[in-house]
Amino acid sequence: MSPALLQQLTLAILDHSADEGLRIIRVVRSYLDTWEVFLQDRQQLRDHLLAVHQAGSLCMEADPASLNRQHWDAHGGDLASFLAAHPVQGGRPQSSDAGG
Repeated sequence: MSPALLQQLTLAILDHSADEGLRIIRVVRSYLDTWEVFLQDRQQLRDHLLAVHQAGSLCMEADPASLNRQHWDAHGGDLASFLAAHPVQGGRPQSSDAGG
């Protein structure tokens, strides 16, 4: 991970009030938790790709890195689309098949 990215995150946390800094931490944690769920549970990701993104049978044979890329591409490589489908929160990630 880039030290510059960690620097940006640190400044984003420190440049705000304590409450806002905590909110930023929760959002980042939830976003990372969302990806962690998909990285750890390959079957859940395959099911999600098939049910929500109408992925073809190729996803059943794809390696883990390809599955993650397929998921990101299914959202058009757009962070706003990904976050709308998998809202980040202060708690556990939302990775239900209802969104995307």
